[in-house]
Order: sequence, then C-alpha cells, then structure tokens
Amino acid sequence: MTQIGTALVVGARGRFGRHATAAFAEAGWRVRAMTRTGARGFENAEPVAGDALDPEALTRAAEDADVIVNGLNAPYPDWREALPRTTHALLTAAKATGATLVHPGNVYGYGSAIPARATPDTPYRPDTVKGRLRAEQEMRLRAAAEAGEIRCIVLRGGDFLDTEIAGNWFDSHMTAKLDAGRFVYPGPLDRVHAWSFLPDFAAVIAGLAARREALPPFAAFNHPGHALTGAELLALTARAAGRPLAPRPFPWWALRLAAPVWPMGRELVEMRYLWSTPHRLEDPRLAALLPEHVPHSAEAAVAAALAPRLEGRPGGPAATARVGAAPAPVAAPAAGASPRRPLPVPGRRPRPA
Repeated sequence: MTQIGTALVVGARGRFGRHATAAFAEAGWRVRAMTRTGARGFENAEPVAGDALDPEALTRAAEDADVIVNGLNAPYPDWREALPRTTHALLTAAKATGATLVHPGNVYGYGSAIPARATPDTPYRPDTVKGRLRAEQEMRLRAAAEAGEIRCIVLRGGDFLDTEIAGNWFDSHMTAKLDAGRFVYPGPLDRVHAWSFLPDFAAVIAGLAARREALPPFAAFNHPGHALTGAELLALTARAAGRPLAPRPFPWWALRLAAPVWPMGRELVEMRYLWSTPHRLEDPRLAALLPEHVPHSAEAAVAAALAPRLEGRPGGPAATARVGAAPAPVAAPAAGASPRRPLPVPGRRPRPA
C-alpha cells in the first residue's frame, strides 16, 4: 500500500536535492523545497527559506511533513564538522515532528574491502576518514530508529550520473576533454564500478517513501543502478557523443603533489581504491517493492548525462538527449520496458538571481 503526503526536501538545490524535489512532485506529493535563501524556480514545489543545519529552523520547516528528505552534502574537506551537525539537525527535526527521515547513502562505509557484489547485509568495514564519517552517520540514524525515536529509510547509491554539469566524476573529469577526443578515466578500464543515474535514484527514494508504513523502523536498501567497467562506460560515452574517444589515465600524480596544500586533493586520493576495486550494488527486494519503477537503460543514462556538455553543438546525437526522451538509437528504452511518462529534468530551467 502506498501513502503519499508532504515531503520536505532539505538542500533542494544540491545534486540529489534537485532530483528528489522533481521525483516527489512527479509522484504526487506536496513538496517543500528548502534552501538557505528560499530560492524559487522549482516546478510544483513550495520554496522554503532556512538554515537546515539549525535544528530549530529545520523543525519549523518540517512541521506537518510526512517525510524529511536529506539532500545536504558538504564538500569533502568539511565533512568532519558538517556531517555530525547535519545528522543532529535531521534527528532533532524527525524526532520533534514524527516525519520519516529519508537519507541517501553511498558505498564508502564498506571500505576498501568492498566485495564485488555488495548487498544491504554486507558488513561495514570503513578504513578511510570519509568512510568512517558516513558509517557513523548511518549508525546514528539506525540507533535512533531502533530506539523508537524516528523512522528512517536509507538508499545507498554508487557514483552519480547527473543531467547537468554538477561537479561529479563523469561530467567534471571523464568528459572534460571531450572536445579533444579524450575520455579521462581514474582507474583500470576492466574494473566494474557502481553508478546511479540520479533521476532513477530519486524515483526509487520517492517510491520507498510512499511505502514507509510497510517498512521496518530502519530500512536500508542498495540501488543497483548500473555496474559498468571503464571500457563499457567509454563505449557508451563515445556512442552518445557520436565520435571515437581515446582513453587517458586520470593524473593522480598531480593530486598527490598538490595534497599537502590542497585539502580536496587529499580527500580525492583517499577514495582512489573505488576505481581499482571492482564492485556493484545489489538488492533484489527493490524490484518486488517497486514493480512500477522502470529504470533508464545505461545507454539512456549516459546519453542524458553527456547531453549538457554537447549542448549547442550541431550534429551530436546526444545534443537532444533528455530524461524521458528517446532519441534513437542512443537513448532508446531497454527492451521490454513499458512506456514512461516524461520526467521533469531538474536544473534545466533558469536559476533565480
């Protein structure tokens, strides 16, 4: 049984927050989009202004909400301070309002020993700073839920494929040299890597939130997304770009050289193992829980992620690729997929001043 209501999306301008706002609105929820300034420009969402790290402000914004969706994510160097504050504010608001907390997780908690197939039951063994911080955050949410203080849904995803250039690995590094015919990859091309296409990831979160009453107080899921080797991602990107691309290694040496004076460089180097350790996320429960969800094919996801970089360039097959569209042959739906209503494409409308 599904049950929609009011969703407060915190950090609605962020990568995940934009897509969560669109997905919940598309599913029929009343959506409040919370940003620091109360920015407008969201379709079918009420803008809310406030500091989400202020527990009192977040609690006021969440009044009468059925779910609180966490779209907050600070830059890596700020995680030591930001993640505990974020967790405290979210827990305070969830306890005070009774709203179910919906939290996007990732693979960092599995550590460098992440198995080739990670399930929700795979033990956490974090051995990096960021892995420990994310694991501690999730454990705090679990403890509060098991103590009967809140209800919480966690969906863990791989690296994001977005529909706009948002500073992730694919759009800011791998395809940054596309004009020169280069595809810059940070690991061996034969290793499987977990990816989550953000419109699909957000749609699954919205579907789980609608089934919150049927789930245990703490329910953790893994988003299967797309498990692709570097070579497979390269081939899909070249096909979407309509041109051959030559693989080039990512210059990790430059990050190591800059690490002593560049905090972000240190943080990126710490997570390098994810590009050399094969891994994918699995959770067979999702297909049974969300039979109506039809994920985009890997071809469609890569084409939509590449489209912003190709925009305005005549002749590129992906120049018209959009979520929900089906330009042939790059973004055709997977075989046997049912027709999908066009989804809103977050971030593609003019931003407020």
